[in-house]
Amino acid sequence: MIFWNLSRNEKPVIKEVDKMNNEIKIFEGNQIRSVWDNDKEEWYFSVVDVVGTLTDSKDPGAYWRKLNKD
Repeated sequence: MIFWNLSRNEKPVIKEVDKMNNEIKIFEGNQIRSVWDNDKEEWYFSVVDVVGTLTDSKDPGAYWRKLNKD
């Protein structure tokens, strides 16, 4: 799954969720999957969930793939 640390200006990264603490956050009534990286002491948020919340897209995965094309 692709997660993004929203506090940094860096590209989204693929995180291995098994090694981290998972948690669901609620933003504007929508669920955002998140993981806590114990080593870096930072939260990472699901890119697709954030895109879906901010755009109200019916298919946020497709929306993200289109945005992510070079």
